[in-house]
Amino acid sequence: VKSDRVGKKIVWRNPAGLDSDQIEWLVQSYYQPYHRELSLKCALPGLKLGLDCHTMWAVNPPIANGGDERRPLVCLSNGGDEEGNPLPGQKISAPGILIRQLAAALENGLTNWPTKKGPVVQINRPFTGGYITKRYGINENQGIPWIQVEFNRELYLQNLPPSAEPDFVSFTKLKDLRKL
Repeated sequence: VKSDRVGKKIVWRNPAGLDSDQIEWLVQSYYQPYHRELSLKCALPGLKLGLDCHTMWAVNPPIANGGDERRPLVCLSNGGDEEGNPLPGQKISAPGILIRQLAAALENGLTNWPTKKGPVVQINRPFTGGYITKRYGINENQGIPWIQVEFNRELYLQNLPPSAEPDFVSFTKLKDLRKL
C-alpha cells in the first residue's frame, strides 16, 4: 500500500502511515476486488487492448535519474526498449508494432499542442510499464496486449510548476484531449 507520492508527499494523515489492520482492510476492500474484476474484464470476448493510464510531472522530480529533464507529453510503455521491442531475456506486454502505431497516432494528434516544450511521445521512457501491464499483458495468462499510458500534466496544467496538482478547472481542460 502506497505511503508517499512523487516528491515524498505523504498520502495518509498519519505521517507514520497505516497499521497492518488498515493495510489488510484496504487490500481486502479495494485491491482484491479490483483485480478480480479486471481479470474478468480481460477475459471478455472481443477485448483487443488494455490501457493503464496515469499522469506524470512535466519534468523529472528531484528523486528521479536525469535531473530536471523535460518529459514527453505522452509516454507509452510495454516493458521493452525505446522502440517497444523486447529487451534480451525480457517479456513485453504489447507487440512493438502496436505501441509504435499508437505512438505515431498520438504524435500526429499532439504535434501542434500549445504546451509542446519537449518530446511529444516516447516509448518506454521515462517509464517502462508497471504492475498492471506486467500482470495482464500478452505474455501472461490473459492474452491481450496492455500498454501503460502516462500523460504529462502539462497537457492540462499549463503555466504551473511541474509538481502542481490538478484542480477542478484543470480537469475541464481534459475535454480537449478526448478529441484525439
